[in-house]
Amino acid sequence: MTNLTSSETSSHCSNCRDAIIRVLPIPGLYEYAIRLDYSPEQRLWLAKCGPKFERAVCRNRVIPFFRQVWRDWFIEWPGAIQSTPTQTEKEFKQMRADEEHRKIEIFTLYIMGLKNRWIENGPPPQNWTQVRVFAKLHELEEMIMWQFKLVEHYFVEIEEHWNVENLGL
Repeated sequence: MTNLTSSETSSHCSNCRDAIIRVLPIPGLYEYAIRLDYSPEQRLWLAKCGPKFERAVCRNRVIPFFRQVWRDWFIEWPGAIQSTPTQTEKEFKQMRADEEHRKIEIFTLYIMGLKNRWIENGPPPQNWTQVRVFAKLHELEEMIMWQFKLVEHYFVEIEEHWNVENLGL
C-alpha cells in the first residue's frame, strides 16, 4: 500500500503522477486501488449512503460526509481496529494503518460509484456539463490524495506489512 500509483497513465497528466484513482476525462483510464474484502451486508450498507454522498459532493460537504460514514462504519464493524492495553507499539501502528486503509478504500468506492453513475450510466446532476463532472471527480481525487498524505506515515512506519507479497495479490 505504500505505492498506490501506476506509471502507466502518469504520462497523460503531469499533476496525476501521485493519483490513486486517476479520474481523467479520457475513456478507459480509470484506475482504482481496492484491495479489501467487503461482505454483502457491508456493500449494502455503503450503497444505502450513496445518494447522501452524491448530495454531499454537489453541496461541497464531502469531508463532513466521510467523517460521519467512517465513524458509523467502525461502530458497525469495529473488527481489528480496537486497541487493547496489551498492544505493542508495532501492533498499534499496524491497526492504525489498517483503519486508514479502510477509510481510503471507502472513499475510493464512493468515487468509483459516482463516476459510474455520472459518466457511464448518467445522468450527471442537473445543469452539470461533462467538463464540470470531470472537474468535480478530479477534485474528489485530490481530496483522497490529501487524505492519504495525512496518514501516509502509518504505511511508511509498517512498510513490511504492506509489501505486495503480504497482500495476497
